[in-house]
Amino acid sequence: MQNDVLFAILMTLLARPATAPELAEKYELSVRSVYRYLDTLEAAGIPLLRKPGRNGGYCLDSAHFIDKTYFSDAEYRYLVSLSESARLGSRVADSVAEKLAALARMRASDGYRIAPNNLVIDTEGWLGGETVREVHAAAENCAALAIAYLDSDYRETERVVYPHTLVLKGGGWYVYAYCTLRSDWRLFALSRIVRYERTGETFRKMPYDLDRVPWRTVPTDGGEAIELLFDEAARPALCDWLGAAVPTDGDRARVRLPITRSLVSRLLSFGAHVTVLSPESLRAEVRDALDEARARYRPE
Repeated sequence: MQNDVLFAILMTLLARPATAPELAEKYELSVRSVYRYLDTLEAAGIPLLRKPGRNGGYCLDSAHFIDKTYFSDAEYRYLVSLSESARLGSRVADSVAEKLAALARMRASDGYRIAPNNLVIDTEGWLGGETVREVHAAAENCAALAIAYLDSDYRETERVVYPHTLVLKGGGWYVYAYCTLRSDWRLFALSRIVRYERTGETFRKMPYDLDRVPWRTVPTDGGEAIELLFDEAARPALCDWLGAAVPTDGDRARVRLPITRSLVSRLLSFGAHVTVLSPESLRAEVRDALDEARARYRPE
C-alpha cells in the first residue's frame, strides 16, 4: 500500500464524493485495492460515508467538519494563538494545536494571513516549575492528589483532593477540586501548593453548577470595609490587585476584603506607599506585623 496514493484518495474525498470504480480508474488500481485503501482510512479514524444514488459515492462525513468561513479571520487567528500558547503538555491540546496550524496553512493559501503570535500564555512561573502541567494532567486522568497547602493564614495543611479543572483568574492559576479534608469543593491557588504527589487513587468526576462556581460569582458578603490611602507609585500595582476599586483621579481606595494574614502581607508589600486608614483592627494587625519584622532586624 502506497502512502502517496492513500493521501491522494483522501484529498479527492475532501473535495467531492467519488465511487470506488472512479477512484480505481483515477489512480490505476483495482476496485478491490480501492476498498482496502478506504478500509485503511476508516481504521485511522477518517469519518467516511457512502452516499447512494446517481451522484453518490464515498465522501467524508460533514458532521465532523467546520466550514472555514464559520470563523472570521480575527476569530481564527485567536484560536490558533490560543491553541499554540496553552498546550499544557496535553496530548489532546497538542493535537488541536497541530490541526489548527495545518488549517492555518490551508487558509493562508486562500489569501488569509494567520499570525499565531498575538497571544501568549506561559504556564510556568518566573522560577520555573511543573505544577500547572502536573495538576492539569491529574485532572485529565482523574488522579487524586495529596497536597501540602498554605491556607489563608499561611498555615500548612495536608489533604487529598480530586482535581476537576484548571482555572486562570486574575493572572493566577487555580485548581477547582473536591477536598476530602473539608468534604466540599474548594478553589486552590497553585502558588500555595507546597508539595503534591499522586496517591495512586482514581476518581469519577462529579457534576458541579457552572453558575455557582467561585470564579464566576462576585462575593456579596463577608469581609470588612477597608479604606486605603496610596500614592502614585502604588497605583499600578493596586490596579492589578483591586481593579475598579482604585479610582483614576483620587488617592483613596475602598474595598471589602476578609482580614487575614495574607492580606496583611499583601499590604506590607507596598511599603510606605499604602496606608490603611480603616478599620482600626486591620491597622493594629499591620502595626504588629511591622513590630515583629523590626524585631527580627535589631542588631545583636
